[in-house]
Amino acid sequence: MKKLWIKYLGYIILIFIYLIYREYAVRGMEEDYLRFNMTTHTYLIIPFLLNIGLGILLGLENLVRETKKEGIWRICWPKIICLVIPLLYLSIAVLFQFSGNEILGTIMVYPVNIFLNKSLDLLPILQIMCGYFIMTSVYKQGEKRINLNNFINKI
Repeated sequence: MKKLWIKYLGYIILIFIYLIYREYAVRGMEEDYLRFNMTTHTYLIIPFLLNIGLGILLGLENLVRETKKEGIWRICWPKIICLVIPLLYLSIAVLFQFSGNEILGTIMVYPVNIFLNKSLDLLPILQIMCGYFIMTSVYKQGEKRINLNNFINKI
């Protein structure tokens, strides 16, 4: 029981350290961006990667639990297709607005503008969810073992 407390305490400390680093990095980037020392792509990509990283960190416990199981590694494709790809699209589509190609930017961003109602406040949450779903879509499928004694008794 004491190991469980230490495990979760260490986990929350790791998350807090990550959040502090993320906030420090994003604040520094905002200052550079406002001074025109940074491109728009870099200003949008770095927080995207940091938010995905936070989601991956939150899903890390699931991956550690899966590594202890016996079996073959599998990917839950319905979760990837129905959750990860749409969240990834919503997270990346904003970058297309600044791609330099107005037609591509308009086509890619239009559905996102409708969904987010022209407010990007929800974007970090979607990116964190995307990272979490990436981590939780990998699992181990246990091998089905046949008990020979039961098999012989049925014959």
